[in-house]
Amino acid sequence: SFLVIILSIIGLGTIFIFRPALNYIRKAIRGIKETEELRIKEKNDFENILNVNIDMLCVSTSAGYFSKINNQFEEILGYKLNELEGLNFLNLVHEEDYNSTIKAMEDINDRKEVIGFTNRYRCKDGSYKYIEWRSKLMGDNVYSSARDVTSNKLQEAELTLNAMMDKLTNLYNRHYLYQVVGNYMEYADRYEVPLSVLILDLDFFKRVNDTWGHPIGDEILKMTAKMMKEAIRESDILVRFGGEEFLVLMPQTSIEGAIVVAEKIRMAIEEANHPITGKITASLGAAERMKMESFRHLYYRVDKALYEAKETGRNRVVASDKGKELEVGVLLIEWKKEWESTNEIIDNQHRKIIVMANQVINLYLEATSKKEIENQLNKLLELIAEHFKTEEYILKEINYPGYAHHEELHHKLLAKSLKVKELVHSTEVTPSAFYSFIMDDVIAGHIEDEDTKFFFYFRKE
Repeated sequence: SFLVIILSIIGLGTIFIFRPALNYIRKAIRGIKETEELRIKEKNDFENILNVNIDMLCVSTSAGYFSKINNQFEEILGYKLNELEGLNFLNLVHEEDYNSTIKAMEDINDRKEVIGFTNRYRCKDGSYKYIEWRSKLMGDNVYSSARDVTSNKLQEAELTLNAMMDKLTNLYNRHYLYQVVGNYMEYADRYEVPLSVLILDLDFFKRVNDTWGHPIGDEILKMTAKMMKEAIRESDILVRFGGEEFLVLMPQTSIEGAIVVAEKIRMAIEEANHPITGKITASLGAAERMKMESFRHLYYRVDKALYEAKETGRNRVVASDKGKELEVGVLLIEWKKEWESTNEIIDNQHRKIIVMANQVINLYLEATSKKEIENQLNKLLELIAEHFKTEEYILKEINYPGYAHHEELHHKLLAKSLKVKELVHSTEVTPSAFYSFIMDDVIAGHIEDEDTKFFFYFRKE
């Protein structure tokens, strides 16, 4: 019995000694259980938030792998959720949007929030949908919300197309031409292939409207458009340029080929017979683009050829003669009031460029030695390059929103200037084509069309 008493005392002591530890263990087990329950609840709450939201929501790695997505992805794109989770979304992006998507990913990884970025995603049925994103990097993950904007994009595309089509003839209009002509000229310069332009103007068209009224005049315009379409190639761009004037942009076509097509069109119109007006005729001008020539300058030449066709009897084709050249001596560049930005540094540099450009043009006109022309041209191009650097610095300082686009335009102009320099050295560029580069690309095409866009940001300071 003494032994029993001793063991009982030892047992009670053990209980008193270990009770706090046992209580701690019980609490710890309870805490783990509660934490797990909370984690499961949070997970379920997150799942519910994901799947009741009408937007597409997802979590992805910074490298672009989906780790969590909601049911809206399945509804919009057609894939099962388990088909997307673990997949890199670049596998679904349209190849034309690949580079812009990479750029957006780089911005996100640089801790920039991406808002309103849109790209095309391939659906399970092989079609594509436009998806607009809002994404932000938090910790190691990218959190994104997105929405399907395909219908909006298609409506925008339809509106854009309508804005670039002539409703009467169903041809492209001049707005479309201005959108695409730069690409065709760049291609011609890069691959050294010809590019020609035709302009057609109906003879005595005003008489048609005055005699039979505009509805009959509209019939003549539609008939002309139809005959021109039948005479040109699929690769040619036919445009109703305005009124009774039509323009044909002819890629990879020499002046000889353009004249053949122009004569074909002229004869088709002459041989046609409208039931009310009877026979009509048309006059056409044709020109092949010179190396590095701007469209503004090219149009001037082909329009001049059309004027000559009109003045010498109508119902004929006249080609622009490169040998005649433009009367550039009376076209020296003068400073315009609207070119003043109110920024003294930029305005002074612009004025210096114009002064030096006029000096180079005069050297051309005076048939000065090639060496002297090249020396002066080098100084002009150095001045332009220096100005671009200064202008970019100033635009960055004022946080100009179009800075990146403007910088890109500078790079393109500098690349073109080097090409002009090569052509001057090899005597392959004519005085009027050189004038075209200075006046249309650097002055009118850049200062007037592009630089004036940032003048507002100086005036509001």
